[in-house]
Amino acid sequence: RRLFNMINDLPTIFEVVTGTAQLVKEKSSVTSNGSNKLKPNAKV
Repeated sequence: RRLFNMINDLPTIFEVVTGTAQLVKEKSSVTSNGSNKLKPNAKV
């Protein structure tokens, strides 16, 4: 179960970052707060 969760987290991060990039264009003010937290996680 732990491995399954870790494996799911990897694709999820990529999907979230990709989705966030599109959301930033639509809602820059609202997504700016969330993107700041997601960007550091993606780099790590």
